[in-house]
Amino acid sequence: HNLTYWQAGPYLAAGPSAASYMGGIRRCNPSSLEDWLEQVEDAGEGPFGEISIEEKVHEASARVETMILGLRLLEGVTRSRFMERHGLDYDQVFGDRLRSLEARGLLSCEESRVRLTEKGLDFADLVSRELL
Repeated sequence: HNLTYWQAGPYLAAGPSAASYMGGIRRCNPSSLEDWLEQVEDAGEGPFGEISIEEKVHEASARVETMILGLRLLEGVTRSRFMERHGLDYDQVFGDRLRSLEARGLLSCEESRVRLTEKGLDFADLVSRELL
């Protein structure tokens, strides 16, 4: 299931504290087992009740998530997938930061993708912070 998450695909989760993401909306079930069971028993409105936490993921946040989570994959983030999902090139959003990280040997910026270098794998959290 991590692959779906890292590629920003939709996922539906069940159980206390479980999170779902569909249609640009992130939802989280109550963490309390009692609250969750109450919600399940009252599920006439579907899997999410009044005590679920709901967050609209705004486009700027979605772009950052696509880049940070995509860099967890060895293939990195492809230019075409980023453009398909967000309607613009990742250089338009992250250009200066990508070049800085590449100059320090943490990223490999190729024509069709950006990915962590071997050194970058050791500093993935630092790379993520700099892309925020």
